[in-house]
Amino acid sequence: MKYLRSSGDGSYKLQATVTWKISWTSTTGQGGDLPDGAFGADQDVVVQEIQAVNR
Repeated sequence: MKYLRSSGDGSYKLQATVTWKISWTSTTGQGGDLPDGAFGADQDVVVQEIQAVNR
């Protein structure tokens, strides 16, 4: 996430989601799929300071 200015007296809303799909195979050749999944959450983020580098 890139914030170009501080949030001042407020905050920015950050939303993040992780998803996964897993399959496995054993050394004996057995295998299968595990259930797909997802997890997500919202969080308020306070940005107090920003920095910039100009070249």
